[in-house]
Amino acid sequence: MQTSQPRVYRLQPGKRRIAIGLGLTIAAASLVAATWICVASADVGTRGIYVLACLVAAGGAAYMVLAAMRTQISVWPDSVEITGALESRRVSRAQIIGRRSIEPDEGPAFVELETRHEYFQTLRIPGALQTDAHFNAWLAEIPDLDTQGHRQVRG
Repeated sequence: MQTSQPRVYRLQPGKRRIAIGLGLTIAAASLVAATWICVASADVGTRGIYVLACLVAAGGAAYMVLAAMRTQISVWPDSVEITGALESRRVSRAQIIGRRSIEPDEGPAFVELETRHEYFQTLRIPGALQTDAHFNAWLAEIPDLDTQGHRQVRG
């Protein structure tokens, strides 16, 4: 049983504000466009597809806002929980095999934790988190699979 409170790390405030502002702007513009199409469009045959496209864009924007508001990592001495827009994943420290630094061609860098968990094998830690020395020390304790030169077998 865990006795201490976790350390919680969220997205960097500037990036969080940008994502929320952009998401709200896109959602509002998409809903206004859908309404305008319904009211002003004389072509009933194509109206539905345009409205659907606007609603899909609004849904994607709403997801962006939700992700920016909910994304966080909670670190306990013996476990970690990563919360995204729609789900949370928690794994004990003993189930973590190691970490890899991922720098994709497009998008921000992130750290991937490889686990022995029965339902998921990796956890992604966003690179846009506002972290501190405690988090960096916690992460440094996890074996770096990049420097080991090979992928360890899960088991």
